[in-house]
Parts: sequence; structure tokens; C-alpha cells
Amino acid sequence: MNQKFKKAGVLIVLLALPVFIFIFLHLFAENHFKLPYYAPKLDSTGSVMKNGKDTVFCQIPPFSLMDQNGRIVTEALTKNKIYIAHFFSTSDDSVSRRLTLSLSRINNEFFNEPSVLILSHGVDTRNDSVAVLKKYEQQYATKTGKWLFLTGDSRALERLAKAEYKLPFLDKSTVSLETFLPSSKLLLIDPEGYIRGVYDGLDPLEIDRLRAEVMVLLDIVSKR
Repeated sequence: MNQKFKKAGVLIVLLALPVFIFIFLHLFAENHFKLPYYAPKLDSTGSVMKNGKDTVFCQIPPFSLMDQNGRIVTEALTKNKIYIAHFFSTSDDSVSRRLTLSLSRINNEFFNEPSVLILSHGVDTRNDSVAVLKKYEQQYATKTGKWLFLTGDSRALERLAKAEYKLPFLDKSTVSLETFLPSSKLLLIDPEGYIRGVYDGLDPLEIDRLRAEVMVLLDIVSKR
């Protein structure tokens, strides 16, 4: 009799286990896969702005830049898209090239995902011309069409990097008006223009985290 009860107990556990797993995932896993928001808005006093109890976060504003094919690119291209943004220099042999190699692998990995783009902004507008950016694309982007190398007015690019992407790397005391320093940071932007991830592009573990969080964000967006 005890043996029968034991077998019945095991059977009940086996039948109930998927239910418990489903309940656990439904209640807890969704919270685990949420991504934070970055760059809260500040008011004139430097205090974080609130909408009721919720923090108000910055969104990337409209922009107009030129890509490696000489085409004008605006924020309309990123509508309903997830994208990775970074600021680099084609003449930099250290930070920028290491970042570009990492982004090349990410470009290949997500190339067949229509909702993912990469926007690389050239910081040296004297040298990062359309022609130079095109050669750079040919060197690093084995798959083309979703990785844009952008240039434009130096002041507009600097303002975009510092005021909108919140990159703390600009120092006008050491660089000219036509250039500013590249950054080792990579940023993950959601379809509404919010910054959802900031990564050290020189750290392989951070690159892995970026890849994972792109997939998380794709999952989040797909459930809206």
C-alpha cells in the first residue's frame, strides 16, 4: 500500500511540476528580464523631474546626419527600431577599432533581425568624411544595410553625444572645434528613444551583456 502511495505521490509531483514552473515564470521571470531606463531629466535646479511618482527620462531628440552612402538620415529611420549607438573616429587605432570589431560581430549576429540597427557617429568631421566612412564600412561590415556610419556638423554631433546620449567624455580644452574624443561606451536605445543600456565596449563581458540585453529588449517590445 505504501508503495502505491509513493508512486501516486511521484505521479502527482510530475504532473504538477510544469504548472509550478509556469506559475513561477509568469510571476517572477518577467521581473527578472526588465531593463532599466537611463538619463533622468533634470529641472532648472538640477533635481530629477517626476510625473507623479514616476521619474521622467530623456529621449533622443530629432537629428539629421549623413551616412556612408551620402544619404540624409533622421530619427525617422529609428522609429520602432532598437539601435546601438556609439561615437568613434576612423583614424583612432585603439578604442574605436576595438569597438568596431565588436560591433561587426553584433551586426552579423542580428543582421536578420529587422528591428535592430547600429548607428556609429564619426567624431572627427575633418577626417571622417562620407568617402572615408564608406571605406570603413567596407573594411568592417561584412553584411551591409543595417549598420550606419554617420557624420555631420561637429557642433551638432557634440551636442548629440553630450546632451542627449549623456556621454561624459568631451573636453574642448584639448581638441579643436572640428573634433572631439571618441568614447568607449556603447548605448542601447529602445524604439521610443530611451536609453536602456550603457556598456563598456572594451570589456568582452560587457559586449556579452549588450548582446543579451538586445534580445531581452526585443522580447519586451514584442509583447507590447
